[in-house]
Amino acid sequence: MGLIQHKPTTKFHIRAAGARHVLIGEREHRTSLAFSATEMVDPWHAEIDQVISDEALEVLLAFKPDLVLIGVGQERVLPDMRVLGYFLSRRIGCEMMNLQSCARTFNVLVSEGRNVVAGLVL
Repeated sequence: MGLIQHKPTTKFHIRAAGARHVLIGEREHRTSLAFSATEMVDPWHAEIDQVISDEALEVLLAFKPDLVLIGVGQERVLPDMRVLGYFLSRRIGCEMMNLQSCARTFNVLVSEGRNVVAGLVL
C-alpha cells in the first residue's frame, strides 16, 4: 500500500500531544486552550481537576461548531453527562476523550472539512 504525505492546509493543526502539553504548528501550549481550524482562545479557562464551567462551555459554543471535542489527560475519559447535555440540547455533537485521541480526531475531522472545535484541558 502506498502512503500519501498529508500537509496541513489549516491555520491550526496539532503536531503532538502529551500529558500536559500540545504542539500546534510550531508553538507548544501548556495551558488549556480551545480552537478550531482557524481560530484560537488561549488560555481557555478549564482546569483538569475541576468541573468544566458553563462559562468555559460558552467559549466553545461561540465557535458555532457542528461538533465539540474535549480532550483531558492521558487516561480513558468518561463523558461528563452535564457537558454532553449542554451541547446535545443545542443539537451540537460532543465527544470527550484523552488528549492524544482528541488530537488525532481533530486533525482527521479538520482534514475532512468538518466544522469542529477542540477544547484541550491541560
